[in-house]
Amino acid sequence: MSRVKRKKLFLSAISSGLIAILILLTFLVNPQNDLNSPQIAKKVVDSPQSSLEWDDHKAALNVTDLEKVDILVLDFPSDYKNSDFFAQTQFLTVAVRGDSTAVAQRIKEMRGFRDVFLFSERAESDYFEIKKDEDIYLMPRSALRQNGHVFHPKNFTVVSRLWTFGKKVNCLNISMNRTEKDSVHKISPKDVVLLAKLRDLIIEQGAISFLFSGTLLGWYRECSIIPHTKDMDIAIFHDEFPFDFPFLVLNLSLPWLSLDHLYGRPNDNYISNFRMKGETKFNIDIFAMYYDEKRNQSFITGLNMLKKMRYSYPRLEKICTADLLNFVFHVPCDPAIYLSAEYGLRWREDWPTGKYNWLSSPKNKEDNGKFLQSEKKEIIRTFPESKAMKENRENKGKEAPARRFIWEGFP
Repeated sequence: MSRVKRKKLFLSAISSGLIAILILLTFLVNPQNDLNSPQIAKKVVDSPQSSLEWDDHKAALNVTDLEKVDILVLDFPSDYKNSDFFAQTQFLTVAVRGDSTAVAQRIKEMRGFRDVFLFSERAESDYFEIKKDEDIYLMPRSALRQNGHVFHPKNFTVVSRLWTFGKKVNCLNISMNRTEKDSVHKISPKDVVLLAKLRDLIIEQGAISFLFSGTLLGWYRECSIIPHTKDMDIAIFHDEFPFDFPFLVLNLSLPWLSLDHLYGRPNDNYISNFRMKGETKFNIDIFAMYYDEKRNQSFITGLNMLKKMRYSYPRLEKICTADLLNFVFHVPCDPAIYLSAEYGLRWREDWPTGKYNWLSSPKNKEDNGKFLQSEKKEIIRTFPESKAMKENRENKGKEAPARRFIWEGFP
C-alpha cells in the first residue's frame, strides 16, 4: 500500500473518531436526552396549585409533568445565598404536593435534591402540612413567597429554623366542666388571627415565638383559648429576642396592636406588654425566656412594683408546632412538663381566672431581688394607645386601615 493511501486511511479514521466523540458530547450536555438527569430543564410557570397524579406502575416522569408539581423549599446550608434555588439541588430539602412517596422518590432521583417530602394543605388553615417519615411538620404559609409552582423562603435563616422546629404535637382536647359564666369567652376565639399576625411580625424580625403559660395551657388542655382568661402569653428565647420590636410596633401605629408597658432591661427581668384589639380587646405579654447555666433551668420573669420574680422550668431547648384553631404556633415539644412546673400536677383541672393570682399561685415562683427606687422610670415604662388603635376604637364599626402581615387567605 502506497504512503499516500495509508495517510488517507489514517485521516479518515481520525475524522470518524472525532465525529463519534462530538455525538457523545452533544448527548451528555443536553439534559433533555436523559429524563433521569438531575439537571433536567426547569420552567416555572404561573398556574393554579397542583399536585402530580402518579401511577405507581408508570416508568418515568417527563419534563412537562415535573413543571406541574408545587415545590416548597425548606432547608439549605447556612451559607446558601444563590438566588437560583435549583442551581445546587444536592444541598436542598424540599417538599412536593402529593400523596405518593413514588412521586417524591422519582423527583429526588431526577433533580438530585438532598431530601424530598410530601406536603398538603387545607383551605381553612394557615400552614402547609409536610409528612416526614412518621411525623407531621407544619410550616406557616406566610413564611414563604410563591413564584409560579415554587414557594421560596422570605428569609433563609428563619425558614430553615421553622423547618427544624416544625414537628407537630397534638393537644388533648379535654372537656371542662365549667359554670355558664366561666364558659363565656372573654377573648374571642376569632382573635387568634391577631396572635397569628403577631407571630408573623416577630418572624419578620428573625425570631420565633411560642405559646406559654395560660395560652399554652388552653391550647394543650382544650385545643382552644381558655374562656375565662383575660390575656395571652407567649415567649421568645432570650438569645434571639428582638428587643427593638416594641419600638417597631410604635412606629407602625397599628389598629390591632399597641405597646402598653415595658418592664426591666434586656438582660434583667425583661417583659413587653401589648394591647390587642379585634373582636375583643385584651393584653398579651411577651416574655424573654432566659437560661440559667448554673441551675440548668429556663425561666421567665415577673415584676411586682420593683420586686423581681422568677418562674423556673426544666431547660427548654427545642420547640415544636401546634394547631390552635387552624393557625400554626410553636409550643414546647413536651407541654406537660412545663405546665406541671407552673400549675402543679392538677393542671388538667380548670381553675377560674378570678381565683388565680399570678403573684402567689404559680408553683415555680420565687423572689429574685429588687430594683432600686431610682431605677423605676427606666424599669417600668408606660405607653399611650396608638393613634390607629384609638381611631379604630372611636370609629367602631367603620373599616380601619390595616397592614396585612399574613397570607391573604385570612379573613
